[in-house]
Amino acid sequence: MPCFMALSMTLTAVPNVAMAEEKQLQETEKTSIVENEALETESLEALVGESSTMLNGGAANGVVPYDANVAKVGDNYYTTLEDAIDNASSGDTVELLSSVEVANTLNIDTGIVLQGSEDAYITFTGASRKTLFDVTTNEQVTLKNVYGEAVNGRIMVLNASSPHVTFENCEFYAKERGISFTQNGIAKNASLILDGTKIFCTQNVPKDGDFSKEAAIGDVRGISVFDVKNSEIILRNNSELSGFGYSINVAGTNGGSAIVDNSGLVITIEDSLIRGWTSLNVWGSFAKYNIIDSYILGINNSTGEWDSFSAITFNGDIYDQFDGMHAYNNELYIKDSTITNYQKEGTLTTSGKIVLEELLRIDNGITKLTFGGGCKLY
Repeated sequence: MPCFMALSMTLTAVPNVAMAEEKQLQETEKTSIVENEALETESLEALVGESSTMLNGGAANGVVPYDANVAKVGDNYYTTLEDAIDNASSGDTVELLSSVEVANTLNIDTGIVLQGSEDAYITFTGASRKTLFDVTTNEQVTLKNVYGEAVNGRIMVLNASSPHVTFENCEFYAKERGISFTQNGIAKNASLILDGTKIFCTQNVPKDGDFSKEAAIGDVRGISVFDVKNSEIILRNNSELSGFGYSINVAGTNGGSAIVDNSGLVITIEDSLIRGWTSLNVWGSFAKYNIIDSYILGINNSTGEWDSFSAITFNGDIYDQFDGMHAYNNELYIKDSTITNYQKEGTLTTSGKIVLEELLRIDNGITKLTFGGGCKLY
Protein backbone atom coordinates (compact mmCIF):
# COMPACT_ATOMS: atom_id res chain seq x y z
CA MET A 1 0.00 0.00 0.00
CA PRO A 2 2.65 2.55 0.85
CA CYS A 3 4.36 1.59 -2.34
CA PHE A 4 1.13 2.10 -4.25
CA MET A 5 0.57 5.47 -2.65
CA ALA A 6 4.10 6.51 -3.40
CA LEU A 7 3.70 5.38 -6.97
CA SER A 8 0.40 7.24 -7.20
CA MET A 9 1.91 10.42 -5.89
CA THR A 10 4.78 10.10 -8.31
CA LEU A 11 2.36 9.62 -11.22
CA THR A 12 0.32 12.67 -10.28
CA ALA A 13 3.45 14.75 -9.86
CA VAL A 14 4.63 14.17 -13.43
CA PRO A 15 1.70 16.03 -15.05
CA ASN A 16 2.31 18.98 -12.77
CA VAL A 17 5.92 19.19 -13.94
CA ALA A 18 4.76 18.94 -17.57
CA MET A 19 2.18 21.67 -17.04
CA ALA A 20 4.81 23.89 -15.48
CA GLU A 21 7.13 23.30 -18.39
CA GLU A 22 4.29 23.91 -20.86
CA LYS A 23 3.40 27.16 -19.12
CA GLN A 24 7.02 28.24 -19.18
CA LEU A 25 7.20 27.33 -22.88
CA GLN A 26 4.06 29.35 -23.60
CA GLU A 27 5.50 32.37 -21.81
CA THR A 28 8.70 32.00 -23.78
CA GLU A 29 6.75 31.78 -27.07
CA LYS A 30 4.72 34.86 -26.15
CA THR A 31 7.92 36.77 -25.51
CA SER A 32 9.34 35.51 -28.78
CA ILE A 33 6.18 36.49 -30.67
CA VAL A 34 6.29 40.00 -29.23
CA GLU A 35 9.95 40.34 -30.14
CA ASN A 36 9.31 39.01 -33.63
CA GLU A 37 6.40 41.39 -34.15
CA ALA A 38 8.61 44.29 -33.09
CA LEU A 39 11.33 43.10 -35.45
CA GLU A 40 8.85 42.69 -38.33
CA THR A 41 7.51 46.18 -37.67
CA GLU A 42 11.00 47.63 -37.81
CA SER A 43 11.76 45.66 -41.00
CA LEU A 44 8.50 46.80 -42.62
CA GLU A 45 9.23 50.42 -41.75
CA ALA A 46 12.71 50.06 -43.18
CA LEU A 47 11.37 48.42 -46.34
CA VAL A 48 8.74 51.15 -46.80
CA GLY A 49 11.44 53.73 -46.33
CA GLU A 50 13.66 52.07 -48.93
CA SER A 51 10.76 51.69 -51.36
CA SER A 52 9.84 55.33 -50.89
CA THR A 53 13.44 56.29 -51.55
CA MET A 54 13.55 54.20 -54.72
CA LEU A 55 10.14 55.49 -55.84
CA ASN A 56 11.61 58.99 -55.78
CA GLY A 57 14.75 58.03 -57.63
CA GLY A 58 16.89 57.16 -54.61
CA ALA A 59 19.51 54.45 -54.22
CA ALA A 60 18.42 50.83 -54.08
CA ASN A 61 20.86 49.76 -51.33
CA GLY A 62 20.36 46.12 -52.24
CA VAL A 63 16.58 46.14 -51.68
CA VAL A 64 14.29 44.66 -54.34
CA PRO A 65 13.15 47.58 -56.55
CA TYR A 66 9.69 49.02 -56.07
CA ASP A 67 7.26 47.74 -58.70
CA ALA A 68 6.70 51.21 -60.17
CA ASN A 69 10.34 51.64 -61.13
CA VAL A 70 10.93 51.19 -64.88
CA ALA A 71 14.57 52.22 -65.26
CA LYS A 72 17.81 52.53 -63.34
CA VAL A 73 21.11 54.35 -63.60
CA GLY A 74 23.72 52.66 -61.45
CA ASP A 75 22.04 52.14 -58.05
CA ASN A 76 19.39 54.79 -58.66
CA TYR A 77 15.89 53.73 -59.69
CA TYR A 78 13.31 55.83 -61.56
CA THR A 79 9.59 55.60 -62.21
CA THR A 80 9.87 57.05 -65.73
CA LEU A 81 12.37 56.54 -68.51
CA GLU A 82 12.44 60.29 -69.02
CA ASP A 83 13.65 60.89 -65.44
CA ALA A 84 16.32 58.22 -65.81
CA ILE A 85 17.69 59.77 -69.02
CA ASP A 86 17.48 63.31 -67.63
CA ASN A 87 19.46 62.31 -64.52
CA ALA A 88 22.14 60.33 -66.36
CA SER A 89 25.64 61.73 -66.74
CA SER A 90 28.08 61.29 -69.59
CA GLY A 91 29.17 57.65 -69.82
CA ASP A 92 26.28 56.31 -67.73
CA THR A 93 24.16 53.31 -68.69
CA VAL A 94 20.39 53.75 -68.45
CA GLU A 95 18.85 50.32 -68.01
CA LEU A 96 15.22 49.87 -69.00
CA LEU A 97 13.66 47.36 -66.57
CA SER A 98 10.14 46.96 -67.95
CA SER A 99 7.85 47.99 -70.78
CA VAL A 100 6.83 51.65 -70.82
CA GLU A 101 4.45 53.96 -72.65
CA VAL A 102 5.96 57.32 -73.56
CA ALA A 103 3.90 60.32 -74.66
CA ASN A 104 6.61 62.99 -74.91
CA THR A 105 9.94 63.16 -76.72
CA LEU A 106 12.94 61.90 -74.74
CA ASN A 107 15.83 64.35 -75.02
CA ILE A 108 19.32 62.80 -74.96
CA ASP A 109 21.74 65.64 -74.31
CA THR A 110 24.77 63.69 -73.09
CA GLY A 111 26.63 60.55 -74.11
CA ILE A 112 24.85 57.56 -72.60
CA VAL A 113 24.12 53.91 -73.24
CA LEU A 114 20.45 52.94 -73.25
CA GLN A 115 20.22 49.24 -72.41
CA GLY A 116 16.94 47.45 -73.09
CA SER A 117 15.63 43.93 -73.69
CA GLU A 118 12.84 42.15 -75.53
CA ASP A 119 10.81 42.23 -72.30
CA ALA A 120 11.14 46.01 -71.96
CA TYR A 121 9.18 47.48 -74.90
CA ILE A 122 8.86 51.23 -75.51
CA THR A 123 5.55 52.39 -76.97
CA PHE A 124 5.69 56.02 -78.12
CA THR A 125 2.19 57.52 -78.42
CA GLY A 126 3.19 61.01 -79.52
CA ALA A 127 1.34 62.58 -82.43
CA SER A 128 2.25 62.52 -86.10
CA ARG A 129 5.63 64.19 -86.84
CA LYS A 130 6.65 63.84 -83.19
CA THR A 131 9.71 61.78 -82.32
CA LEU A 132 10.60 59.35 -79.57
CA PHE A 133 14.28 60.35 -79.17
CA ASP A 134 15.89 63.74 -79.79
CA VAL A 135 19.70 63.56 -79.69
CA THR A 136 21.29 66.96 -79.07
CA THR A 137 24.81 65.91 -78.05
CA ASN A 138 27.96 65.26 -80.07
CA GLU A 139 29.03 62.60 -77.56
CA GLN A 140 28.62 58.91 -78.36
CA VAL A 141 25.06 57.66 -77.80
CA THR A 142 24.46 53.91 -77.97
CA LEU A 143 21.19 51.98 -77.87
CA LYS A 144 21.60 48.28 -77.05
CA ASN A 145 18.82 45.70 -77.35
CA VAL A 146 16.17 48.41 -77.36
CA TYR A 147 12.76 47.47 -78.77
CA GLY A 148 9.96 49.90 -79.46
CA GLU A 149 7.35 51.50 -81.67
CA ALA A 150 6.33 55.01 -82.69
CA VAL A 151 2.60 54.44 -83.08
CA ASN A 152 1.98 57.71 -84.93
CA GLY A 153 5.33 59.36 -85.44
CA ARG A 154 9.08 58.87 -85.68
CA ILE A 155 11.91 57.10 -83.85
CA MET A 156 14.83 59.55 -83.62
CA VAL A 157 16.06 62.95 -84.79
CA LEU A 158 19.72 63.99 -84.68
CA ASN A 159 19.94 67.65 -83.71
CA ALA A 160 23.68 67.98 -83.15
CA SER A 161 26.43 69.36 -85.37
CA SER A 162 28.45 66.12 -85.17
CA PRO A 163 26.27 63.36 -83.72
CA HIS A 164 27.56 59.85 -83.06
CA VAL A 165 24.80 57.29 -82.61
CA THR A 166 24.98 53.49 -82.68
CA PHE A 167 22.08 51.03 -82.58
CA GLU A 168 23.13 47.53 -81.51
CA ASN A 169 20.66 44.64 -81.89
CA CYS A 170 17.63 46.92 -81.73
CA GLU A 171 14.21 46.67 -83.36
CA PHE A 172 11.78 49.51 -84.01
CA TYR A 173 8.52 50.11 -85.86
CA ALA A 174 7.64 53.61 -87.05
CA LYS A 175 4.46 54.96 -88.60
CA GLU A 176 6.46 57.70 -90.29
CA ARG A 177 10.23 58.18 -90.33
CA GLY A 178 12.94 56.16 -88.66
CA ILE A 179 16.05 58.33 -88.09
CA SER A 180 16.55 61.87 -89.41
CA PHE A 181 19.37 64.41 -89.44
CA THR A 182 17.57 67.65 -88.51
CA GLN A 183 20.43 69.83 -87.21
CA ASN A 184 20.79 73.53 -87.92
CA GLY A 185 23.38 74.00 -90.65
CA ILE A 186 25.75 71.30 -91.87
CA ALA A 187 26.45 68.15 -89.85
CA LYS A 188 30.11 67.15 -90.13
CA ASN A 189 32.21 64.24 -88.87
CA ALA A 190 29.08 62.43 -87.77
CA SER A 191 28.44 58.70 -87.54
CA LEU A 192 25.25 56.68 -87.59
CA ILE A 193 25.63 52.91 -87.26
CA LEU A 194 22.95 50.24 -87.39
CA ASP A 195 24.52 47.02 -86.16
CA GLY A 196 22.17 44.03 -86.20
CA THR A 197 19.29 46.51 -86.07
CA LYS A 198 15.94 46.41 -87.87
CA ILE A 199 13.58 49.34 -88.48
CA PHE A 200 10.18 48.81 -90.09
CA CYS A 201 7.59 51.26 -91.41
CA THR A 202 3.97 50.52 -90.53
CA GLN A 203 2.30 53.16 -92.68
CA ASN A 204 1.17 50.66 -95.33
CA VAL A 205 2.21 47.40 -93.69
CA PRO A 206 1.05 46.23 -90.24
CA LYS A 207 3.63 44.93 -87.78
CA ASP A 208 2.68 41.35 -88.60
CA GLY A 209 2.38 42.06 -92.34
CA ASP A 210 4.48 40.86 -95.26
CA PHE A 211 7.29 43.37 -95.81
CA SER A 212 8.47 41.41 -98.85
CA LYS A 213 5.39 42.44 -100.84
CA GLU A 214 4.30 45.85 -99.55
CA ALA A 215 5.83 49.22 -98.76
CA ALA A 216 4.82 52.83 -98.32
CA ILE A 217 4.52 54.98 -101.44
CA GLY A 218 5.73 58.53 -100.91
CA ASP A 219 7.95 60.54 -98.60
CA VAL A 220 8.27 58.14 -95.68
CA ARG A 221 11.97 57.78 -94.84
CA GLY A 222 13.91 55.11 -93.02
CA ILE A 223 17.07 57.22 -92.70
CA SER A 224 16.84 60.84 -93.78
CA VAL A 225 20.24 62.41 -94.48
CA PHE A 226 20.04 66.20 -94.89
CA ASP A 227 23.02 68.56 -95.19
CA VAL A 228 25.62 66.03 -94.02
CA LYS A 229 29.30 66.05 -95.02
CA ASN A 230 32.47 64.12 -94.09
CA SER A 231 30.46 61.53 -92.20
CA GLU A 232 29.69 57.82 -92.24
CA ILE A 233 26.44 55.91 -92.17
CA ILE A 234 26.72 52.14 -91.84
CA LEU A 235 24.23 49.27 -91.90
CA ARG A 236 25.85 45.94 -91.01
CA ASN A 237 25.41 42.50 -89.45
CA ASN A 238 21.96 41.66 -90.74
CA SER A 239 20.49 45.11 -90.28
CA GLU A 240 17.27 45.93 -92.09
CA LEU A 241 15.11 48.79 -93.34
CA SER A 242 11.71 47.61 -94.59
CA GLY A 243 8.38 49.15 -95.54
CA PHE A 244 9.58 52.71 -96.15
CA GLY A 245 9.03 54.79 -99.28
CA TYR A 246 12.54 56.25 -99.25
CA SER A 247 14.59 53.75 -97.26
CA ILE A 248 17.66 56.01 -97.29
CA ASN A 249 17.12 59.54 -98.58
CA VAL A 250 20.06 61.88 -99.20
CA ALA A 251 19.31 65.54 -99.80
CA GLY A 252 20.13 69.02 -98.54
CA THR A 253 20.30 72.72 -99.25
CA ASN A 254 20.98 73.89 -102.76
CA GLY A 255 24.57 75.11 -102.63
CA GLY A 256 24.41 76.65 -106.09
CA SER A 257 24.09 75.22 -109.60
CA ALA A 258 21.28 73.01 -108.26
CA ILE A 259 23.83 70.93 -106.34
CA VAL A 260 23.67 69.59 -102.77
CA ASP A 261 27.22 69.19 -101.45
CA ASN A 262 27.65 65.93 -99.51
CA SER A 263 31.43 65.83 -99.88
CA GLY A 264 33.07 63.15 -97.75
CA LEU A 265 29.81 61.35 -96.97
CA VAL A 266 30.16 57.55 -97.15
CA ILE A 267 27.12 55.27 -96.83
CA THR A 268 27.85 51.55 -96.53
CA ILE A 269 25.24 48.81 -96.59
CA GLU A 270 26.91 45.51 -95.73
CA ASP A 271 25.36 42.14 -94.95
CA SER A 272 21.96 43.83 -94.71
CA LEU A 273 18.47 43.92 -96.21
CA ILE A 274 16.56 46.90 -97.60
CA ARG A 275 13.01 46.60 -98.93
CA GLY A 276 10.95 49.61 -100.00
CA TRP A 277 9.73 51.85 -102.79
CA THR A 278 13.39 52.75 -103.21
CA SER A 279 16.42 51.75 -101.11
CA LEU A 280 18.61 54.71 -102.05
CA ASN A 281 16.98 57.97 -103.09
CA VAL A 282 19.91 60.29 -103.78
CA TRP A 283 19.66 64.02 -104.49
CA GLY A 284 23.07 64.88 -103.09
CA SER A 285 26.48 65.03 -104.77
CA PHE A 286 30.13 64.12 -104.17
CA ALA A 287 29.35 61.15 -101.90
CA LYS A 288 30.22 57.46 -101.98
CA TYR A 289 27.80 54.55 -101.64
CA ASN A 290 28.81 50.93 -100.99
CA ILE A 291 26.47 47.95 -101.19
CA ILE A 292 28.28 44.78 -100.12
CA ASP A 293 26.87 41.30 -99.58
CA SER A 294 23.35 42.72 -99.25
CA TYR A 295 19.87 42.27 -100.70
CA ILE A 296 17.96 45.22 -102.16
CA LEU A 297 14.29 44.76 -103.05
CA GLY A 298 12.25 47.46 -104.79
CA ILE A 299 8.50 47.26 -104.10
CA ASN A 300 5.95 49.29 -106.04
CA ASN A 301 2.28 48.37 -105.74
CA SER A 302 1.03 51.82 -106.70
CA THR A 303 -1.47 52.41 -109.48
CA GLY A 304 -0.58 56.11 -109.63
CA GLU A 305 0.53 57.09 -113.13
CA TRP A 306 3.48 59.11 -111.82
CA ASP A 307 4.68 56.55 -109.27
CA SER A 308 7.20 54.57 -111.31
CA PHE A 309 10.45 54.34 -109.38
CA SER A 310 13.65 52.35 -109.00
CA ALA A 311 15.28 50.19 -106.34
CA ILE A 312 18.30 52.53 -106.49
CA THR A 313 17.81 56.09 -107.71
CA PHE A 314 20.23 58.94 -108.41
CA ASN A 315 17.86 61.77 -109.18
CA GLY A 316 17.64 64.46 -111.76
CA ASP A 317 14.72 66.85 -111.50
CA ILE A 318 12.85 65.04 -114.25
CA TYR A 319 9.48 66.41 -113.10
CA ASP A 320 10.72 70.03 -112.69
CA GLN A 321 9.82 70.10 -109.01
CA PHE A 322 13.07 71.24 -107.36
CA ASP A 323 14.58 73.99 -109.51
CA GLY A 324 16.73 71.55 -111.45
CA MET A 325 18.26 69.90 -108.38
CA HIS A 326 20.16 66.77 -109.33
CA ALA A 327 22.64 64.21 -108.05
CA TYR A 328 26.13 64.79 -109.41
CA ASN A 329 29.56 63.16 -109.27
CA ASN A 330 28.78 60.34 -106.85
CA GLU A 331 30.34 56.88 -106.64
CA LEU A 332 28.34 53.66 -106.35
CA TYR A 333 30.10 50.37 -105.60
CA ILE A 334 28.10 47.12 -105.60
CA LYS A 335 29.73 43.83 -104.64
CA ASP A 336 28.32 40.33 -103.98
CA SER A 337 24.80 41.73 -103.74
CA THR A 338 21.36 41.26 -105.26
CA ILE A 339 19.30 44.13 -106.66
CA THR A 340 15.79 43.06 -107.63
CA ASN A 341 12.14 44.08 -107.63
CA TYR A 342 8.86 42.57 -106.47
CA GLN A 343 6.58 43.12 -109.48
CA LYS A 344 8.76 42.76 -112.54
CA GLU A 345 5.92 43.36 -115.00
CA GLY A 346 4.82 46.55 -113.25
CA THR A 347 1.33 47.58 -112.16
CA LEU A 348 -1.41 48.48 -114.63
CA THR A 349 -3.21 51.77 -113.97
CA THR A 350 -6.89 52.44 -114.69
CA SER A 351 -5.89 54.40 -117.78
CA GLY A 352 -3.89 51.50 -119.15
CA LYS A 353 -0.41 52.78 -118.28
CA ILE A 354 2.15 50.64 -116.48
CA VAL A 355 3.80 51.72 -113.24
CA LEU A 356 7.32 50.27 -113.18
CA GLU A 357 9.88 49.48 -110.50
CA GLU A 358 13.27 49.63 -112.17
CA LEU A 359 16.48 48.32 -110.63
CA LEU A 360 18.92 51.21 -111.08
CA ARG A 361 18.20 54.70 -112.34
CA ILE A 362 20.70 57.49 -112.89
CA ASP A 363 18.71 60.46 -114.14
CA ASN A 364 21.38 63.09 -114.41
CA GLY A 365 24.91 64.09 -113.56
CA ILE A 366 28.01 61.94 -113.48
CA THR A 367 28.06 58.84 -111.28
CA LYS A 368 30.86 56.30 -111.19
CA LEU A 369 29.37 52.82 -111.05
CA THR A 370 31.54 49.80 -110.13
CA PHE A 371 30.52 46.17 -109.79
CA GLY A 372 32.67 43.71 -107.86
CA GLY A 373 32.36 40.02 -107.08
CA GLY A 374 29.15 38.18 -107.87
CA CYS A 375 26.31 40.65 -108.33
CA LYS A 376 22.78 39.85 -109.44
CA LEU A 377 20.42 42.39 -110.99
CA TYR A 378 17.12 40.90 -112.07
